[in-house]
Amino acid sequence: MNKNNYFRKKKHLMEIKLRQIREKKGFSQEQMAEYLKISQSQYYRKERGTSKIQEKEWDILAKSLDVNKTELRDKNWVSPFNNHTEDGGIYSSHIMYVSEQLVSELKEHVLTLKEKNTLLKEQYEFRIKEKDKMIDFLKQNNSVQS
Repeated sequence: MNKNNYFRKKKHLMEIKLRQIREKKGFSQEQMAEYLKISQSQYYRKERGTSKIQEKEWDILAKSLDVNKTELRDKNWVSPFNNHTEDGGIYSSHIMYVSEQLVSELKEHVLTLKEKNTLLKEQYEFRIKEKDKMIDFLKQNNSVQS
């Protein structure tokens, strides 16, 4: 995938997310078009990214979908099916929205896991030292008895 295709895809991420949120909330394109007071075909073009969504329309969409406008327009996304290009880039045919809150929670969880991992390593190293001391002690007792 060349750079132009990549940037075109990035440009439409908000619209892709809009569709995913709309579907998740159970709204049809017809219902969303009614909220915007436009035809379903006009809404379809906006959701596909072929027609620009005006600032006022973003406000109406966010209110209709009961989401924060900033979150609705956020470009965070995760692609579960990445493919690598010859030039080292990554592209995907399946794009999925991930909220900032989820990303933040996952980062927090990773930090917690790293802390637990460090603690487990310390405990493991302590037990290895204790085992070595016990082996030395047993060797000394065995040599004294011999």
